[in-house]
Order: sequence, then C-alpha cells, then structure tokens
Amino acid sequence: MKVSTQYLMIENPGVCDPKCFTLIGASMADTCVDPSKEPYLIGKFGSGTKNSIALLLRENLNPKVFVSNLKLSFSVEKETLKDALSSKDCDIICVEYSGKTDDGKNKSGREKFSYTTDFGKHIWDDPCLALREFVSNAIDFSIRQFGNWDDVVIKPVDESQVRAKNGYTRVFVPINQSVYNFYLNLGRWFLHFSEPE
Repeated sequence: MKVSTQYLMIENPGVCDPKCFTLIGASMADTCVDPSKEPYLIGKFGSGTKNSIALLLRENLNPKVFVSNLKLSFSVEKETLKDALSSKDCDIICVEYSGKTDDGKNKSGREKFSYTTDFGKHIWDDPCLALREFVSNAIDFSIRQFGNWDDVVIKPVDESQVRAKNGYTRVFVPINQSVYNFYLNLGRWFLHFSEPE
C-alpha cells in the first residue's frame, strides 16, 4: 500500500508572474505605488524565491508551484564543472512547465537555469527560511492587491490536493519534520497569524 505524501500549501489569491520563481532579480513587490501599503511589504530583492528553491532542492524537498493553471515542478540536472585544477559535480536547477498561462496559452517543456543548488547555501541553510520566503511573498501579493492578507492560507494537505486553483498562486512543499515545525510555529514567524492587530 502506497503511503500518501503530505505537503505544506501556501496559497494566496491572485496570479504571480511565473518569472518571479525562475528569474534572478525578478520581483514585483517594488511596484507598489500605494504609500499606505508600502510599510507592510516584506521583500523586494528578487533573490529570495530563487534561494528558497535552491535550498529546498538541496534538502530533497522538490517544490511544486501553481500560478493559476500553470504548474512549475522543480528538479535538478547533474553536471560536472572542470577547470585546470579540479572538477566538481553540481546540481543545476530545472523547471518543468505544464498547463496554461494566465492569458490562456498552453505551456509545456523543461527549462534549465543558469544557477545551481549551491546558490545561497552558506546563508540559506534551513528549510524554514524558504518557507518564510514563500509566506512573505503570499502576504506581499495580497497586500498589494487587496490591502490585507486575510485570504492567505497555509496548511498541510494530502498529495491528492496538490493541484491548481484558478486565480490563485499556490506553493506546495513536501512535509518533513522541519517543515512541520515551521507550520506549528507559524504564529511566531509571522504575527500576521497570531497577533494580526
């Protein structure tokens, strides 16, 4: 009998640009023009999501992302780097697309990034940092679009619930003990969920 995998789902209403998950430096948080929302935004640098994906892949926690009806599945491709002195095996990050873009076009295929899972490894060393990034992004998007984070959902789900939701951005991370501990302590990481006032 197959044991079902559990995932932590991080969901927000609204459709993120898929490039924010794949392109280093890409961020939409700095496009907020409402000064009343600006103080509540968490990130703006365009590197955190990419560091998070690299970190999770180092931990063998392959994330799945749904940008409305477009699925992004992240994995690695082995490659050897060589110079005149030595060689080194590395894991290059890849994404597999399947589904439809927000404008209704079919998209499928595989893309190999120009960075490896070593990206950020000396400071991004705990899966909780990746989860914090994804929750921050969900909160930021909701604040930019709706002025609040009321409809951001973070909860464990069964593998059968890992799927798209039209008009939403969803990140799914396989649950291990570290991921589960993050969920149990969500209110300590984010006062949004324990002391929203």
